[in-house]
Amino acid sequence: MSHKLQIGEMRAEYLTDKEIWAYFNFIFSTKSRNSTTYKFVLIKSLIENLYNVNEKLELQYDSLFNSFSVIYWNLVIHHHLNQINMVGKMSEVQRILLNVQSTHQIPDTLVFDKLSNELQILIVHKV
Repeated sequence: MSHKLQIGEMRAEYLTDKEIWAYFNFIFSTKSRNSTTYKFVLIKSLIENLYNVNEKLELQYDSLFNSFSVIYWNLVIHHHLNQINMVGKMSEVQRILLNVQSTHQIPDTLVFDKLSNELQILIVHKV
């Protein structure tokens, strides 16, 4: 399954500005499914990690999903924002974070960076 990938491959091809905007327009259009915030958080995570690539311009999944986890932590735990636009439903990421919070008795006010390194790694790997 794609969510269990350890490495992703990118084709080396040049995209024009017009093509890049076309992709973004599609992502944010009604043609694309927008029931959860996953794609928006993924795009924000990619942008935050633009300069965290190695000499081959590769980005590690751990870096990407650390940002992903921090963003979701702020939305779900700190601000109590539901991450799916259906009443009574929860996204899987929201469920994971709330479960970790409950299991470890973490207060809503604690920011992700203040969690123990072990707990941060656990969250990033679960997310």
